[in-house]
Amino acid sequence: MIRPATVAKELRGSGAMVQGSLRPHADETPGLSVCNYTGGRVHARVSRDTAPQAPLRYFHRITEQFEFHAGDPKREPNLVFGVGDDKRAFGGAGSYWIPANGQLISLRDDRLVIVTVAARGTGDRGKRDAAERLALRVFGDGQPAARGPSRAASAEPGMNVLTPRDGAEVRESDVLVEGTVTPPDATVRVAGQPTRTRNGVFRSRVSVDRGSNRVEIAADANGKEIDRKALTIKRLAPADQAAARIARDYNGRVPAIRGERLDIVRSALHQIGLRYIEVKLSRGHIVPEGWAACGSRPPEGERLPHNKPLVLLVARRQLDRTSGTACRDK
Repeated sequence: MIRPATVAKELRGSGAMVQGSLRPHADETPGLSVCNYTGGRVHARVSRDTAPQAPLRYFHRITEQFEFHAGDPKREPNLVFGVGDDKRAFGGAGSYWIPANGQLISLRDDRLVIVTVAARGTGDRGKRDAAERLALRVFGDGQPAARGPSRAASAEPGMNVLTPRDGAEVRESDVLVEGTVTPPDATVRVAGQPTRTRNGVFRSRVSVDRGSNRVEIAADANGKEIDRKALTIKRLAPADQAAARIARDYNGRVPAIRGERLDIVRSALHQIGLRYIEVKLSRGHIVPEGWAACGSRPPEGERLPHNKPLVLLVARRQLDRTSGTACRDK
C-alpha cells in the first residue's frame, strides 16, 4: 500500500526517531490488506478494508470504543476532520483518533482504513499527524489524497439508521436502534423518547410488541427537524415456541433452520435427538442469543447419513442485513 521509505519519512516528519529503514510485512486476503512496518522502537500498522459493508464495520468500531472507554479520555474517540469522507460521515467526521491506541480509524469511498502508530520520540499530536498523512496516502493509492476542511462545517445535516433494517424480524421483547447524526450535537428521538448522542453516534433500546411494530426516529438541530425515518419491526413467537415448532415439524430430514437464532436451533436439535457439530463463520466467542444458523451440511430437506452428525454453520446475527445474520445471502 505504502512504500517503507515513505512511511519512515512521514514518521520522521512527526518527530519519531526512525533509525535506518523499516521492514515491511504484508498480509493479503480478499477485501483486506494489512502491512506492518517495524524498525527499532518504531512500529506502524496500516490496514485497508474494501469488503462489502465497510461503513457498518467503521460504525461498530466507533460505537464499541465509545461504549468501553470507561470514562478514560485517552480511550475516547476524538473526531478528526479532513481525512475521511466527512460529508457522508457518522457524526460529521470521517475519521476518529483514539489516543491510548495511537490509532486513526477512517472511512472514505467505502474503504475502511486503520492506521496505528507507536514511535519513540513523538507525542500524541505527532503520532496523530503521521497517522493522518499515512491514511491519506492509502486513500490516494500511495500518493497523498486531497485533504478536506479541518472543521465540521463541511458535513451535511442528516441521519443514518444503521441497524436494525426496515422489516427486521426479532424474537426479543426489545431491539437496539443504532445510527449516526450530523451535526454531532443534534437531538435524536427514538419512538418519541430523547436518546443520548455522543459525537454523532446514538443508540437506544426500544420495546416491541408481538406482531408488527412501527418505530420512528427523528433528529433535530438548531430548532428544526433535519431528518425523520420510520422502521417496521416484526416480533415473532418466543424462542421456546420456535424451538418446539421446529422439533414438532421434524420428518426425518434436515429441518429449516437458516437464519434462526442459535439458542433456538440448539434446543430444537436437542428435542429431536440429532447430534451436531458447529462450524463458526464469524470470529469471536459464541453467544447463542447473538448468533444464528447459516445453514447445514447436509442442507435443509436432505437425510443425514447414518451415524454422522449434522454440520451446523453459524455466524453472528446482523439485523441490518436481509438474512438477519453475517451469513452470505446465498
